[in-house]
Amino acid sequence: MALIAPRNAAGIPVPAQAQGPPTESDVGAGFDYLQRLYLHTSKDLQLASRPTNAEIGAAHVHVAALTAAHAPEEAAPAWFIAGLTAALAPIKADVAEIKRDQADIKRDQAATTKDLKVVKRALKALERDNSIMRNTQRGEGIVRPFDIVKTPGPLNPEADDVNDGDYYQDPTQAPWSLPALRDIHAIRALNGTQADRYIEAYKLTPDNRASLDKKRVTIALSIGCNVHLYTS
Repeated sequence: MALIAPRNAAGIPVPAQAQGPPTESDVGAGFDYLQRLYLHTSKDLQLASRPTNAEIGAAHVHVAALTAAHAPEEAAPAWFIAGLTAALAPIKADVAEIKRDQADIKRDQAATTKDLKVVKRALKALERDNSIMRNTQRGEGIVRPFDIVKTPGPLNPEADDVNDGDYYQDPTQAPWSLPALRDIHAIRALNGTQADRYIEAYKLTPDNRASLDKKRVTIALSIGCNVHLYTS
């Protein structure tokens, strides 16, 4: 918006209109105009007309507007910019190093998480193997009942694309809900559907042509029961 000095009835020349953002010269001209208005209010001067209070007030407003709109260019000298750049260089290098360290930490955390997952799977596999081994020492399971042998783990213990909840499950619980095989009588009592489900749960090779008794023997061996289920 153009900043035009207010005119006066005393005929005092007004300064030229400021072009664009007011310069220091424009501000100075505005002050000079205001001073001349004050000078022409002197009663010692023989003037036909003097500036009114309203005209002087308008001149004050004009000078204030010039001053507020004045935006002198304060570009930093080249030597300052060069010095600032040099001072910031090690800080920027430190920030970059911190970012690299953070990336390394994230990679280490991911590797640690994977290692922990592998360790947990290994412990579950060991627990399962121990259950099978203990069952081999318990005969028919009558005096000392068999351990419940959980379902096996993934083929690749280090695989990332598997759901751990699908492995090392208790076959007596959901989703299997099968009878607990605590002794040879429980194994002998399995019906065809239950035997097929145990073969599926333990990931045994199914044989549709096998008799139910043979399936029961296969299941017994898989949990560590090494006594004869049936006498010939």
